[in-house]
Amino acid sequence: MNNNCQELISQWLCSSRQQVDPPLLAQVLLYITKDPAALPQVIDFIESAWHEKDHYKCVDLLTQMTVHGSSGLQPSSVDMLVKFICNHLADNNHDAPAMGRFVDMIYALVSMTEHTRGHHAVQLCEVIFAHVRSQSLHRDTRYKLLLTMDKILHEHVYYLRLADYDFVAGFITLIDGEKDPRNLLQVFSLVKVVISNFDISLHVEDLFDSIFCYFPISFTPPPNDPYGISTQQLKNALREALGSTPYFANFATPLLIEKVMTATGSAKSDAIETIGLCAPAYGAHALLPHANDLFKALSTEVCVARSPAMEEISLSTIRSVVGALASGICIADIRESVEQALRSLLDPCIAQLEQPELKNAKSAAHILCAAASAADPSCSCIVHSIAPMLTRLFRPTDSPVRLKAILDVFNSMLQSHNRFYSSSSSALSNEHQDTMQSPLYAYKAHLVDAFLNSVYNNDDGVRLTALEGLQQMISLKQFLSQEELHVFIKQLVDLYLRESNDKISNLVLEIFSATSRISPAIAEQYILPFFIDHTMSSASHSQSFGKPLHVIDVFASQPYLSRVIIPSLFTKLHHLLLQHQRAENDDNLAHALCRSILNALKLSSKHAEIMEAAQLQVYPFILAECVKASLRLPNSWRTDKTLLDLLALIQATILRGSSISFQEMALNQAYRLFLDGDLSTINPQLGNTNIAQHFGLWNGSNVTEDMDISVLFPAIVGNCRKEAKSPIQDCLALLQQLGDLLIDSRSNMIVTQKMALVRTIASIANKCSNPQMPDTIKFYAQSRLVPLLQNMSYPSKSRLDACLLTVWLAKALLIRGQAAGMDMLNTIMDMLSIPEPLALDVAESFTVLLQDDELVLTRASFANVSILYKQRIFYHCIPVLISRAESTPNEGMRYSHLCAFSYIIINLPIQVITNEVHKFIGGFIASLKIMTLSDLLISLLHVAEKIVPGAIGELTPEHLHNLVEALLTLGTYNHHMIVRIAALQALSALTTTRHDGTLLHTMAPRVIRQLAIALDDKKRQVRRVAVTCRANWFALIQ
Repeated sequence: MNNNCQELISQWLCSSRQQVDPPLLAQVLLYITKDPAALPQVIDFIESAWHEKDHYKCVDLLTQMTVHGSSGLQPSSVDMLVKFICNHLADNNHDAPAMGRFVDMIYALVSMTEHTRGHHAVQLCEVIFAHVRSQSLHRDTRYKLLLTMDKILHEHVYYLRLADYDFVAGFITLIDGEKDPRNLLQVFSLVKVVISNFDISLHVEDLFDSIFCYFPISFTPPPNDPYGISTQQLKNALREALGSTPYFANFATPLLIEKVMTATGSAKSDAIETIGLCAPAYGAHALLPHANDLFKALSTEVCVARSPAMEEISLSTIRSVVGALASGICIADIRESVEQALRSLLDPCIAQLEQPELKNAKSAAHILCAAASAADPSCSCIVHSIAPMLTRLFRPTDSPVRLKAILDVFNSMLQSHNRFYSSSSSALSNEHQDTMQSPLYAYKAHLVDAFLNSVYNNDDGVRLTALEGLQQMISLKQFLSQEELHVFIKQLVDLYLRESNDKISNLVLEIFSATSRISPAIAEQYILPFFIDHTMSSASHSQSFGKPLHVIDVFASQPYLSRVIIPSLFTKLHHLLLQHQRAENDDNLAHALCRSILNALKLSSKHAEIMEAAQLQVYPFILAECVKASLRLPNSWRTDKTLLDLLALIQATILRGSSISFQEMALNQAYRLFLDGDLSTINPQLGNTNIAQHFGLWNGSNVTEDMDISVLFPAIVGNCRKEAKSPIQDCLALLQQLGDLLIDSRSNMIVTQKMALVRTIASIANKCSNPQMPDTIKFYAQSRLVPLLQNMSYPSKSRLDACLLTVWLAKALLIRGQAAGMDMLNTIMDMLSIPEPLALDVAESFTVLLQDDELVLTRASFANVSILYKQRIFYHCIPVLISRAESTPNEGMRYSHLCAFSYIIINLPIQVITNEVHKFIGGFIASLKIMTLSDLLISLLHVAEKIVPGAIGELTPEHLHNLVEALLTLGTYNHHMIVRIAALQALSALTTTRHDGTLLHTMAPRVIRQLAIALDDKKRQVRRVAVTCRANWFALIQ
């Protein structure tokens, strides 16, 4: 051995220093790394000094050498280290720290080097079992020891089985008395490994005692537990260990039954769940001696269960035990005993069902159905016992209570048999389904009669239960024939159309949806055609077409049905719109048909086949028919504004799901039609007639809103991808041209044409790729729009048009995230200083800036949308508006600024403004006091109800006092009932927040006194809200 290294080790061993010096460790590691024979020499030197020096220091040095030099250990070195451990671990005079370092060395050898072999594992385990008293060690050391054992068991179990000592006995000694939760999880896991790899027959009771002593687990996780161990983790691990071998059955089952009978609360439920988990592992032979006691205990728990959760746990355990026992039916020597055991559970329950409406019968039915769902033999036995009896007891004229009780049992039987018999959602293999026949097939006709007779019962509960049964029968694969399913659906269609109970209607709707998945042919060939035809036949009856269309909307979620729905509904819509002499309800039907078509297109937007069909059949047809309607041609549609808006959304939806080539074609067609008036793009024959000369899209003199098709222009231009090439070469020039057209004082455009034009302009501005676009728009606004707005001599119509255009241009830039958008936003705020009434229109325009337009300027329409642009508007505008409102002496200007502030607040997501209440609460209170617009005031009160309670802690006493006074005044003196109700609800919400309540407590007497006015309100709805409000405030002073 190197003299220098030996001297360093000797000096350290003789010193009083307990920790290994880093320079010493570095020198030794360098020495043993350079010379493979060095480590044995170091070990020999430490051996020679063992009896004279500190044992801990000797072991600590070797352990650190092993840990830090594990990658360079040679087989001979491992042999010597293992020999050293085996020789010296037997010394009984080691203290706990020294023993801990031995464990660290063993762990390093086992987990950090590849040269530890099976014979090493055998030697290490033997010396551990013989000389390590684990419970005298620190819990972290014990955990490392358990990890070492886990590693050895997984890698060297073959050699451990051949060892000449009793591994299982040693293992039991090692784990005995463990209490640390983290270590127990490892112990329970190791028990399963030992059971699966060793013969434990000579140590069953000892091994069982070593783990059952922890049952039931009573563990409360300490706060800030770094390991995050939960009680449930420990319970699950213990159950898995107890259920890992049938050998434990004779010991565990009587004890668990006793726990069920005597324990309470969580200990009882823990015992029941443990039985359920262990039963499949214990098997029929082991459970049979205890079956009667087990069933008696579990049945009692079901009947007297104090909570639904306990009842469900007990039923699940019954299912598990019955399944385990049923596996013994095929074993000749225990078949009779198993049948007797099952009968001890089933016979008393079957007897209870003779009077199905009684309370005990319900528990009996639950037990029977749990047992039936456990195994095929038990299911057959139960079904053949109770199905004939219940069909005999079923009489449609009986009381609803009795009928519902019987139907509930039928439903439970259907649920139970799903475990084994061909549920359409079952996880069973096809082979399993093919070889097992449900016993319910023999009673299918009786079940069908019972359910169909009951769906027409006068009692809603009976009808609902019957429908639930039909739903289950329909969902069972191959349980009903196509003819039987058709009969079912036919009756349900009639029921749905005349049913007034929403819950029942929704359940029938679910059945239709399930049928469309199970049998698409019936849905496509019967249900859909029936409801589509019924939609038209019911048009004369007020709103009766709503339910058929609701069914169609549900079916539209399935693409293979949407390809039928869209053309069918569109054909109906076409014929309806051709009827010029139609009632008002026909218009409502036309709108509803459009909404259903739109819904189907949105749900099918990802399916290329459906969208391609819509591009060929729906899109060009709508465009052509709308043009004909605007020209008042013969055999054209009769349209209205709502219908045209819906048709525009349909066109937009089709374009959003189209290819770029189709969008480019649509753009070219739209620009030629709407800007050039070229009707030949729609129909070549129209372009050569005198009619084309009268087609003026932007001329409002000969068109009404009900005939104006200009909304189709932004629907097309605003819903194409940015990559789609436009036929317009200079988009900036086009923007200015369209803008001038809008603000021209000679223009006679109607409102819908103006809205179509500003939407188109905003869409082009948002998607224009020209880098000069933002500055061009900003210059256009400053040079053309702002002067027009500020000049009072211009006609008010032109000024309103300029305001509208300014707002939409600002919206296009703000959404895109352009700095020029903020400049235009400042311009809009400056316009609030213009005398009324234009200032109020400017204030309301903030709604346009913040609300998403359904047709254009959204991500769905491929607009350039920057993230958080609404928040930027909020942070930019709110301080300015509040400051100007507070500083201006002009009441009109103050009012317009507070209106703008209010429109911003009500149009932002609640989560955006919740954390900023303290910044704008002054302006908020001022708005509540001054606001005269009832709709805006109601929206503000709804916002107050949601955000203010959570921010009370951030408000000053003055702000809180002013807020309460404002709400009290609105809740007692405002002329509008809805405002009074909203104010009282917001006032009541203040008391529900979590805070110390000191400020509110001082205000409570004053609030309660003034609420007396609201309690005498003329409107009952107000008085009702006032009672709740006063009770909440009164509770603050209790």
